[in-house]
Amino acid sequence: MDIRQSHFLLKERIRTEARHSREAYQVVLRMKKLLPDSLKALKSCHRTGNSAAQAERLALTDPDYQTSIEEYLTIYQQGLESRIQWETHKMLLAARQSLQAFHRSL
Repeated sequence: MDIRQSHFLLKERIRTEARHSREAYQVVLRMKKLLPDSLKALKSCHRTGNSAAQAERLALTDPDYQTSIEEYLTIYQQGLESRIQWETHKMLLAARQSLQAFHRSL
């Protein structure tokens, strides 16, 4: 983060990070709803010839399911990073505005 970036660029960065955070959050919510369904489908695929517990273990260790979990976590992490950047840039903007008001009052 460049502390000396222009006021316009700072506001644009705040808008961009807020948008990225919202988009990532929406994707994460959708993936969170879809993951149990994909696990259920994998369990039913592994159920032939295996016990229910064995089918569940095989489904949980399935590479496709693990890839889905990793993708979910990656998008969740990106959303959190965007949220942190958004909050940090908002605080910088507020600090600048406060400092400008202080200098005007002198």
